[in-house]
Formats: sequence, structure tokens, C-alpha cells
Amino acid sequence: MGKKILIFLSFLSASLIFSGTALAQNAAINFSPSSGTYIKGQSFSVNVYVNTPDAAMNAASGAVTFPADKLEVVSLSKSGSVMSLWVQEPSYSNTAGTVNFEGIVLNPGFIGNQGQIIQIVFKAKSTGSAFLNFSDGSVLANDGLGSNILGDLGKANFSLTINPEQAAPEATTPADNGNTPAAPKISSPTNPDSEKWYADTNPKFTWSVPADVVSEQMLYDRNFSSQPNVVYSPAISEKDLANIGDGIWYFHLRLRNSSGWGAISHFRFQIDTTKPDHFNITEIPRSDPTSPQASFTFDAGDKISGIDHYEIQIDDEAVAMWNGTGPYQTPVLEPGSHILIAKAVDKAGNFLANSAQFTINSLQAPTITSFPQQLTEGDSFVVKGTVAYPGATVRMFLQPSDNGETEYQDVTSDAQGNFTIIWGKKITSGVYRFWLQAIDQRGAKSGLTAVNTVSFSSLPISRFFKFIVSYLNVALWVIILIVGILAIIIFFWNRFVRWRRKLRKETSEIENLLRRSYKNLLDDIENRVAEIDGQPGLSENEKKIYDQLKKILRSSEKAVEKEVKDLKDLLGK
Repeated sequence: MGKKILIFLSFLSASLIFSGTALAQNAAINFSPSSGTYIKGQSFSVNVYVNTPDAAMNAASGAVTFPADKLEVVSLSKSGSVMSLWVQEPSYSNTAGTVNFEGIVLNPGFIGNQGQIIQIVFKAKSTGSAFLNFSDGSVLANDGLGSNILGDLGKANFSLTINPEQAAPEATTPADNGNTPAAPKISSPTNPDSEKWYADTNPKFTWSVPADVVSEQMLYDRNFSSQPNVVYSPAISEKDLANIGDGIWYFHLRLRNSSGWGAISHFRFQIDTTKPDHFNITEIPRSDPTSPQASFTFDAGDKISGIDHYEIQIDDEAVAMWNGTGPYQTPVLEPGSHILIAKAVDKAGNFLANSAQFTINSLQAPTITSFPQQLTEGDSFVVKGTVAYPGATVRMFLQPSDNGETEYQDVTSDAQGNFTIIWGKKITSGVYRFWLQAIDQRGAKSGLTAVNTVSFSSLPISRFFKFIVSYLNVALWVIILIVGILAIIIFFWNRFVRWRRKLRKETSEIENLLRRSYKNLLDDIENRVAEIDGQPGLSENEKKIYDQLKKILRSSEKAVEKEVKDLKDLLGK
């Protein structure tokens, strides 16, 4: 069934119609590496490649078999694969000892050598020979007919050995009486883990030297079971090596006492100071350029320690670690141009960097069909419109014209793309700016609409209170002015009252003085007149003068009394 689907999909992906010429079966699927020696417990990678030098292929499948008692699959990786789509995701069974895959390459297909399909990471379970074979396989041409152009299926054979540190002790002493030194326990501060890779070319090793040891032999080379032959006497307890090349090495050591040479210790150390051989980043074409996530294939290789992981940064975001399984997919991104910066890091920490630029296209922005331009405080603010994406989120942003805090509210468009936004938060009086954006279910975003404005005026009662508040300062100053004037009036009125009282008092005193003076004057005149009046011989003319003088005095008295009375009336009683 899988092959039928594979052939059918290959028909769909081919753009050329078969011309009738038979294609040579020169394609091959093989393993790389196809041989090697590995230690029990060690993990190693095997790449499955397709070679098709003469004809473009657009589909391949295979079924790998391996000895389940000697190997187990740790992981499968599609990173860097030439396959664009997978009819059957690569899978494995450690129980059955199988790995299966089926994939296609979109038009125009793949032509060339060393086209990686998958990478298999095995772990050695036991010692012996481990054979890899293909129980089935196919390579289909990009000819519109799905012609199988597979001509050869590769094989691989790996030798699995025991860890040197677990090997039986070796001794150069012909007769071991049981009193020779035990194999020394070697450690390394620079390369502490024998299974890990390090970039330090100057490894250091340390061990303990018992008191009875008189000399020792040591050696370092690439053979896990060599016998040391460089003698140190007296014995030392540490050794520094310098400028060691890349690769897998072994440090060999044994001690000697009076009974002879002891067992040998073999310490494995791995050095890789070389950055990865190559690192290519390829964006997987997107059928929809508005998709907010982009996918990339990473093709990186390291001949010594192998690729361990990738460190990825998009734009100014924080660096993320990625194990390299399958295509890399970015998080949801904003529309616009972006740059992906990545490092392929090998197992010793060496890295090779590369980058790729890509673009996320915007969705179509919403269209606003109606909105009020002026409202009274407390009125509902309703915006209506349409968007090209039914069920999309429409987000409205609202900001005061004085560049205050921007708020937003979301609604969902209906099946026809229509939407109505009723702003649910309180809006105070003032002028506001608002604009819209669409967001679909994938998280893809549109550009922003043009900025519109709406004005909110105060309620009448609010305007009244604002009027009161606005004129309160003026009224307060008026009140202060009136109070000041009243204070001045009262001050001068008090001064006037006191002055009037004083004047009334002095007027009364003057009146009394005038009365007394006038009375005295009148009495004196009357006495003089009386004296004259009693004298005989007063002529007729003198009598007239006398009578007229009395009359004038009486009139003067009445006039003075009247003026005093008027002054009293003016000053009040």
C-alpha cells in the first residue's frame, strides 16, 4: 500500500511527461560510513544516502535491517534530508531490528550523489560484527510514470568491541605472584569523561602511586590495547600532554614494584578542535506566504565528533537550543522581514555559523465600514467592518490623542467576515485615535488600518460642574475683593462713627458754651438797658435804639438756637 501511495504522489509531483525513453537503473541507496569499529556502549551515526547521477528522482523508500542483539536505534533524524514530504515518517523497531522510511522530493526532484535521506544513531549493545542491510527499497524517477531506477542497495559491517577499561588486565611479568601493583585508576581534569569530546589539545592525566612502586611505564596512541613502553623512574603521579591532534586516543599506564609489572590501565580521551565541515540552511517553500511560521532544513556535518545541537536566534530574540530532529520551525512571527542566525555545534563545542533571511507576508487588513466621529461621554462606541478571513480575530487599538496608554479589544468575525466592535471600557471626554488589525487562527497578522479619530464630549451636568470648577478661581478672587472692600468700608465707618460721636460731644459743649455766653451777654445788655431805662430824660430816639437792640438780641438768640438744632439733627441725636 505504501509503495502505491508513493508512486501516486510521484505522479502528482512530476512536471515532465515520460517521453518513452527507458531510464537506466543507476540509482543506489547506501550507508555512510559502511564500516568502523565501535566500543560496547558507544553511540555512533550512520547516514542513509541516495545516489542518482543520471536521472532526477522524486521518491525513495527503504527498509533497513540490523541485528537487534548487537545494536539498538537511539534516534532518527530528518535534518538535512533531500526529502520534501514524508509518505511514511521514518520509524524504527529495536525489537524487530528494522528502520523504515518513505518520502518524496517535489519537482524538479533530486539528481546527484550523497543526497541524505535520514540519519540513524545506533548504540552498540554487545561485541561482535553488526551487519546493516536493505530488505527492500526503491528510487522512483521524476518522469511522470514513477519508474523505479534503483540499481543497488548498499550494505554496512561494523566491528563492536569491549571497552578497554573493562578488558582483562595485561602483565609483562612472566610470573604473576599476585603481589604486583593493581591497574592504576586514571583520571583527567581536562578530559574527565571518556565518552565525551573536548577541544583541549593539552590533556592532563593523574593517578595515585602506591608507596612500594618504584617505576612505571606509559604511552599514548590510537590503539585501545597497546602496552606502554616509556619508563619513568622514579614513578610520577601525573602527566601533561601537549598539542595532541584530533581524534580518539588512549593513555596507557602500568606500575612496577619489587614483584614486577602490574596490570595495564587504558584511558580513552577524545579531542576535536575543528569546527564542523559545512552548514547549509534552506528554507522550505511555503504554499501560503502569509504563514506566520517558516520552516528550514539544516544540513551540517562534522567528520570528527559529529553535530551535537544547533543554537538558533531569530532577529533579536534570545538564543534557543535545538537538537536537529526534523525540519526546524520558527515560532509565530510578526509580518515583515526576519533573519535567522544559527550555529551548528559539534560534540566538542566547536561551531560553524550561518544565517538566512526570510519574509512573513501580511494578511489583508480589515475594512472599516462605519464608526461615529463624535459622541457624548457615556455613549456606546461602535465600529463595524469586514475582513477577508471568516472566524479571524479583529483587534481594535484605542489611544488618547495626547499619546496616552494604548488599549485594545478583540472580537471574532462571523462566517461572512463581518464584525462589530462595541468598546467595553469607560471613555472620558477628549479626542481619541483608533486603528484595527486582523489575526487569523494560525496567529498570522495583517497590516494596520489607517488611523481614525473620534471625539467624546462631556454630559451637560458634567459641563456645568466643569464650568463651576473653571470659574471657581475667578469667583474666589471676586469674593476676596468684596470682603476686602467691606472691611475697608467697615473700618472707615467705624472711624466716622467715632468722629461723629466726638463731634456731637464737642457740638454740645459749644452749644452749652454759646448758651452760657449768650445768656451772660444778654443778661449784661439787659442790665445795661435796665440801668438806662431807669434814668430820666431818655430821648425818644434813644428809646428806639434801645428797643431795636433788644429785638436784635432776641433774633440772634433764635438764629443761634436754630443752627445748633440743625447741626444736632445732622449728627443725630
